[in-house]
Amino acid sequence: MLPSLAEILKALYGLFLFSRLHPAAPTLFDRTVDGFWKSLFAAVLVLPPHILMTMRIVEEAPEHVPYGFGDAITDLLIYVIVWLAFPVLMIPVTKVIGRDERFLDYIVPYNWAMVPVGYLLGVVTTLGTFGFVTRDTEINLFVIAYAVVALFLAELARRQLQVGPFLAFGVVMLDITFNVVVINLLEVFAQQPGAPT
Repeated sequence: MLPSLAEILKALYGLFLFSRLHPAAPTLFDRTVDGFWKSLFAAVLVLPPHILMTMRIVEEAPEHVPYGFGDAITDLLIYVIVWLAFPVLMIPVTKVIGRDERFLDYIVPYNWAMVPVGYLLGVVTTLGTFGFVTRDTEINLFVIAYAVVALFLAELARRQLQVGPFLAFGVVMLDITFNVVVINLLEVFAQQPGAPT
């Protein structure tokens, strides 16, 4: 069920073509059930920048609470759940908007798109972590990066779900809101007495 190196590179090239609005971009993705499970391997590829960003958040936490092995396991579990939860959410969403037949056409490129997205945010985090830019510049770079990501994901949703720009942007906002809510709920649950830490 793991993708080959050729399949990974093909998907990443497909994303490059998406960024250039190339009509052939969708053909570079395996938009099947098997292709969906392979696209989840993107979570493994994005793990390094995710860890870097997590460490930056821990470093800047005002509480200065030690970050232990249990915390790392909890964060990893949250990471996995969030990766699996959004595709589950999009199944009924695509049915509601009458695009359930386009689910795999959308979710497979979306999953692979998280690779360049993750590394873009990771680069900005690296610049701030090692003092290459000031904190204010880092924040501005994050704002720009998130704006670019939102526009790219909206275009991906528009093309792959074959919906209008407003509905495509709504899908992106749902994605962002859902991730924030799920992550916060899971973090609250993890801090409850008796929860794994």
